[in-house]
Amino acid sequence: MIDRWLDQHPARLFLLATYLANGSKAETTDARQAVIDGWMQSIAEFEQAAEQFNQDGVPLAIEGLDALACYIDALEPTGELKRFAEVLKGVVNANRAYADTKQERTDFDRWGARPLLPELRELSAKLLGIAAS
Repeated sequence: MIDRWLDQHPARLFLLATYLANGSKAETTDARQAVIDGWMQSIAEFEQAAEQFNQDGVPLAIEGLDALACYIDALEPTGELKRFAEVLKGVVNANRAYADTKQERTDFDRWGARPLLPELRELSAKLLGIAAS
């Protein structure tokens, strides 16, 4: 979904970055909720993809996550938002490294994004002021 947002609705990535930066202080609107719901659904999809080997390629997005990290970096993050950006970049880098392999089962088992996903979920929920679920 995140790479699709980059292609079809890039403003949603920008909005997500601002919502992460503003936390629960941001005004609650239907648009905000839709972006947050989409992001949390994406994290759930990332976690699901990390559970089972798939020969069809990189299990997670790269370009959309990279764009989100760039938007957050432009906000000059500190504290938890800075940590979020670091974790996000870790996922991007792990996905790029995986993309450069033969993408076999042993490569999947060594794929470095999987251990970062729980922290990505936790930081997302905390920054957005929602339950981690």
